[in-house]
Amino acid sequence: MVEPATGCQTLTIIEDTGDTVEPHGLTHGETMEEVWQIAPDDPLSARATIRWEQRLSRGDWRVRTLVETEMTATETFLRMQARLTVWEGDAQVFQRDWDDLVPRRFV
Repeated sequence: MVEPATGCQTLTIIEDTGDTVEPHGLTHGETMEEVWQIAPDDPLSARATIRWEQRLSRGDWRVRTLVETEMTATETFLRMQARLTVWEGDAQVFQRDWDDLVPRRFV
């Protein structure tokens, strides 16, 4: 998609496997969304965001993970931000954030 006013280009990829029940009773599924954006005259505006959820369940037991990431750039660094969140049933049991800078060596 191209934004008419700015020329910014966006590519969105969505994948949803739905939930599958295996013969042994385990149910699994995942959804993923990627969004890639860039302005036509500004390579440093490039941004990639990815949201990926995975689900597992059997009987009353359910777990779910969600990973949310974003990558951007400056003239000297690639910045990668991420969050991992984990649930068991309806209770959030874990969360961790990352925010890392990686030097751009010839990239």
